[in-house]
Amino acid sequence: MANLEQGVVSRLGAKTQLVALSEDTLKKQLREHPEITIQEYALIQDIVDRGREIIDAKDGSLIYVLKEEGYVAVIKATRTGKAVFMTSFRRLSSRAIQRDGEVRRLLLKAVPKTKE
Repeated sequence: MANLEQGVVSRLGAKTQLVALSEDTLKKQLREHPEITIQEYALIQDIVDRGREIIDAKDGSLIYVLKEEGYVAVIKATRTGKAVFMTSFRRLSSRAIQRDGEVRRLLLKAVPKTKE
């Protein structure tokens, strides 16, 4: 589905660069986001590569926001780090106000970065 840069793999505490999509997540996606086409799932690599905002969420997930195209993808490593899964993929509203509001809401979920 997608490959992560080594720095992102380290941030996730993962042992693999491969991002997979589980059957359960695909079923959830089809149920909750039927507007997303199969062709759009091919964009995951582009979203991971070009996502302007990578947010460390409180649950250890990384949220990629590609504002220009209006997509959000969430990935998370398993506790053991042996696998990385995409847990959510959706398209933001095409209306700029809603998109900006959604991005702000996602930013509020982020864990504050600590200075190293």
